[in-house]
Amino acid sequence: MGKTTLARHLLLPRIPGAEYIAVETNNAGTEGQASLRGDQFAMLQEYLLSIDSAVVAIGASTVDDLMDLMAQYGGSHEDFDCFIVPTVPDPKQQQDTIATLVDLARLGVSPERMRLVFNTMELGVM
Repeated sequence: MGKTTLARHLLLPRIPGAEYIAVETNNAGTEGQASLRGDQFAMLQEYLLSIDSAVVAIGASTVDDLMDLMAQYGGSHEDFDCFIVPTVPDPKQQQDTIATLVDLARLGVSPERMRLVFNTMELGVM
């Protein structure tokens, strides 16, 4: 299960009335769904203030830019109830995951609001 599958098919149906927002380097959203680039954090913040609930899926290619912008907008992490961070078995991606969790903690996100999701399973392993 990938990040988009997790966000769109597991989380979104469980939050009544929530909107799905994709934050990607290129606006590669699908028709009828909001999509922003990582450098459009101000627009994302404004939009989140205008709706009741959303599932925001942040692409791996934009997470660094978005974290930098979130740091510039003091307290903006408070607009998010939970941060779900996926990780895969590859050591490089696990290092990136750890860095993301550390960055979130430095922004002031409490451990209770962070969730680590183990992603990608080897075929035949059960």
